[in-house]
Formats: sequence, structure tokens, C-alpha cells
Amino acid sequence: MKARLIWAIFLGLGVIVLLFSVIGSREIFVTLKNVNPLVILFLGITVFAIILLDSTRTCILSKSLGTRLPFKVYLENTIMGFYFSAVTPFAAGGQPFQIYHLVKNSVELGKASMIVAAKFISSFTSAVILGILAFIFLFEEIKGIRLIGPIILAGIFATLVFYFLFITFLLNRKWIESFFSLKIVTVPIAFILRKDVDVVRDSVKDKVKNYMNAFEALWKSSKKVFFTIFILSFIMILLIQITGFLSLISVLEDTNLNFFKVIGLQSAMNMIVYFLPTPGASGGIEGSFYIVYSGIIGKSRAAVSLLIWRIATYYSAIVIGGILILRRIKNKRG
Repeated sequence: MKARLIWAIFLGLGVIVLLFSVIGSREIFVTLKNVNPLVILFLGITVFAIILLDSTRTCILSKSLGTRLPFKVYLENTIMGFYFSAVTPFAAGGQPFQIYHLVKNSVELGKASMIVAAKFISSFTSAVILGILAFIFLFEEIKGIRLIGPIILAGIFATLVFYFLFITFLLNRKWIESFFSLKIVTVPIAFILRKDVDVVRDSVKDKVKNYMNAFEALWKSSKKVFFTIFILSFIMILLIQITGFLSLISVLEDTNLNFFKVIGLQSAMNMIVYFLPTPGASGGIEGSFYIVYSGIIGKSRAAVSLLIWRIATYYSAIVIGGILILRRIKNKRG
């Protein structure tokens, strides 16, 4: 985990430092001096709102399944989930950890999996909707971005294909059971857990059954909860894109930057995150942000706004999540 953390920080900061050195310290210093502190405050509030929204989603889903935990547990689940997304390849570690964390707090595995799956589906759906809108209204703009325009468009298309395949798989009980019955899946799990393959296969089938039953029961009992979660998820994903806009206008003397254009570009770039194998998409996402916005607001401003954006949305998650993990380790040893 330490190696992953160092690698994640090195990649992201390495790109930013390289950009700073190429642009020149004088221009960077002038831009830093002109950063708007009020906008930075709004940026901080936005990030905090994102954390609250995700925690609220977990709380609502948990209560709808008959489990009530202190809200601070849901906050911890969110923050540490963001941390593990930040330090794992493809940003894929957050959801498995959130399931683990809920189970450790006495939530049944089937229910914990359903909670995280419902959040992921609604967030993914919201991101895809924004990505489609960006594809429709900003196609020519994205296509014309030097170096990475075609890559972003390909990322949007690939994400759409992956999304529909994923949703079809996730909501099909027989497909899930068949997948987890494959030897290529059960044998490694049995080896890691040091259990018999048949025992693991039966256990997995039971867990899948519990997950699907919880999902179906929630849908039948309260469609209102599903729609509430989707609305909260859409607002949360929109706020995530707005962090990019706030980071950009924090370095501008005038705020005439087109809000909807930036939201569209952010949503389009978000589509390639799922295919970047580095921890938290480090390196690739910094390079994409700079290339996209340097032609709009200038090189030094793009570089400084990139630093502000990543501190607010990425490095803060690593720092706060790391503090929580160290505290948990200290409490266990104590």
C-alpha cells in the first residue's frame, strides 16, 4: 500500500512539477499571487458537500435495508473509500473497501454489496448522462483538442459500451452466478482463503443470492429511495465536475469562462478515468486537464488551476484518508 501511495503522489505531482518547470517559475508565481481566496473557499465547501452527499446516500440505503449506524460511520466510509480509489489502479479500490468497512460495522455482506452497488450504478449512470451530453454538444470542440481529442471521444464510446454491458451483467442473477462458478474465479479465491473450491463456490452463490434478494426487496418496497439516490448521485457527480470549473476561475481576473462548456469538458475527461491503469488516474488526468485548458486560459493559469484542482479533489482525499487509517491502526494496537 505504501508503494502504491508513493507511486500515486509521484505520478501526479511529477506531471505538475514538470509543467511548472517548463512554463517558468516567474509566470507561475504571478498566477499564484492572483488566486482568488473566495473561490478557493467555495471549492472547499463543494468538496465537503460531495463527501456529505455520498455519506447521505449510504445512510439512506442502509436505513432502507433496516440497518442504522451513526452518521460518522458513513462519513468514515466515504472518506476512506475516496482514499482507496485514489491509491489503487483504475481508481477501483474504493467500492470493495466500502463493502468491507460496512461489513466490519455489522452490515450483512449482501446488504453492504447492494448499498455500494446501488451507489455505483447511480453515480456511473449520472456520469454517463453528462458524458453523452458532452459528446452531443461538444463533439467538434473535443475532437479539435490537440493530442488527446480523439482519445477522449474514444473513451466516451468505450465507457458507454462498458456501462451497458456492466448494467446488464450486474442485474442478471444467472450471469453473476455463472461468472462466480467459473474455476478461473473460484480457484484463486479458494487459494487465498485456504478453503475448498466447492465450499467457496457455494458460499459465493449464497452471497450473490443475498445481494440480489436485497436489491429486489429494496426496489419493490421503496422505488422512492432509488429515485432519491439517483437525484443525490446526479448532484454529487455534477459537483465533482464543478470543482474543475471553480479551480479554473480561481486563477482568472474575470469569470467569463463558459460554465456549461467546462462542465461538458470535465464530464468528457471523466470518461477516460476508467481506462487509466495508474492509481487514481494519476499522470493521465493531470496531463489531460492541462492540455484541454491551456488553450483556453493560458499555460500558467492552466498549470496553477490544475494544482488547485488536484489538491482539492485528490491529495486532500489521500491526506484525510491516510489520517483515518493511521488512527484505526493506532486504536487497534492500543
